[in-house]
Amino acid sequence: MAMDFWDRRKEQETGIEVHQVSDIVRLQETLEALDRLRGRFCLGEKKDVEKMYKLLCVLVNTAKRLNSPDFRQVAQACRDYLLRLAKQDLKDVKPIDEALLLLKSIVLHIKIHRPFEFDYAETMDMLLTNVEHAPAQRP
Repeated sequence: MAMDFWDRRKEQETGIEVHQVSDIVRLQETLEALDRLRGRFCLGEKKDVEKMYKLLCVLVNTAKRLNSPDFRQVAQACRDYLLRLAKQDLKDVKPIDEALLLLKSIVLHIKIHRPFEFDYAETMDMLLTNVEHAPAQRP
């Protein structure tokens, strides 16, 4: 009962509905898992690419429920970039790193119920660039 009261009170204070709170937590936890995986990520490892892809799909689907077009757009572009990288056996993962930082920032804005009003065109340009011509990142 106490949790029920807290949830309703939190909803009134923030304007975020209870089911949205669990989705926000899901986004945060998924981003943390992506961060950990990215820390030991190897493009040549099919399992790593599959895990990252599945986590990015969770982000996209959760963002749809939250009605967050900014988050969904970045997560989809990141997911698509990952697939292009894997298919073309390239090494430039900087756009993925930038996208993860951007996604974390967008989640914080969702959490405090504020619009995300920052320009993220540069990150989107990196993600949407034809990876065939993207420079390889040096280790």
